[in-house]
Amino acid sequence: MCGIFGIFDTGRRLEESHLRWADKAAKLLRHRGPDGQGQKILMDEQCLLGHLRLAIIDLAHGAQPISNEDRTVWVICNGEIYNYVELRRDLLDRGHSFSSDSDVEVLVHLYEEKGTALLNELEGMYAFAIVDTKRRQIFLARDRFGEKPLYWARVGGQGLAFASEMKSLLPLSEIRQEFDIAGLAQFLAQGYIPAPRTHLMGIRKLRAGEALVVSAESGFRNFRYWEPEFTPEPAGDLTEGEVARTLVDRFKAAVRLRLRSDVPVGAFLSGGIDSTLIASTIRQLRGFLLRHFVWALMMTRSMRRRTRDKLLNGWVPTTMSCIFRLRNYCRFSTL
Repeated sequence: MCGIFGIFDTGRRLEESHLRWADKAAKLLRHRGPDGQGQKILMDEQCLLGHLRLAIIDLAHGAQPISNEDRTVWVICNGEIYNYVELRRDLLDRGHSFSSDSDVEVLVHLYEEKGTALLNELEGMYAFAIVDTKRRQIFLARDRFGEKPLYWARVGGQGLAFASEMKSLLPLSEIRQEFDIAGLAQFLAQGYIPAPRTHLMGIRKLRAGEALVVSAESGFRNFRYWEPEFTPEPAGDLTEGEVARTLVDRFKAAVRLRLRSDVPVGAFLSGGIDSTLIASTIRQLRGFLLRHFVWALMMTRSMRRRTRDKLLNGWVPTTMSCIFRLRNYCRFSTL
């Protein structure tokens, strides 16, 4: 988890109030990125990008914002590009030069090759902003399933501010902060507010699989680059066993990509089928045990023992449990 924020106004230079806002936004997002902080002012002081880093890939050289070779394209990203190794290999073959081993750096070079169509090449969880100083535009995108959040708001006549969390946009006085009655009604009816609404009129959030481009030439343009399709693939002459093996192979490939990391990897165990399968597959792929975490509410010792025997069956002895009590504290103990 990282934190990103920024502001871009096509019609004016950033004012002192915008710089003060950037400092406040960074403080409000600090919990998302304890390993580093970076800011960059671009395009004749019309754009600012900020990043709070939780270091996962290339701990020494992956600081953001990060640029292409001639510093005309810049990116900040919250999340991870899982297939960056394959993308990087192809980009190197095409003559691109990299300044780091970061997964995020592939975005600027892939943007040079494909523009906004780079989204079709990505496998990952991400919310990012790419600034193209030649075209004088900013390009925001959110991953296909909306794992990473991205909020945005109009500022001034032709401007945009964005951030990983809504609260970091609130210090901007230009943003309308009246309640969005329709959004509140959605919350009361559904228990949450679906994108693109929030509970405030002036702040929107990108939908899953959505991108937004803002430029001096064409203004605001948003588009969906992916939506789920429920048309099953024809099995052809495959037997039921072959279909099952194909599913297992795809599942293992997906887990394998998500294990790419330069820091220790762990997993949460809820006791459901999905997390148990992931934990089991990690052990098969890695050949050794990882630290897993089980969160429970007011579990007795006998309940923890039954949970261990039922879910773990002895093959993840390094699991930790967090027990929430009504006195508003939690205690960690080894199962």
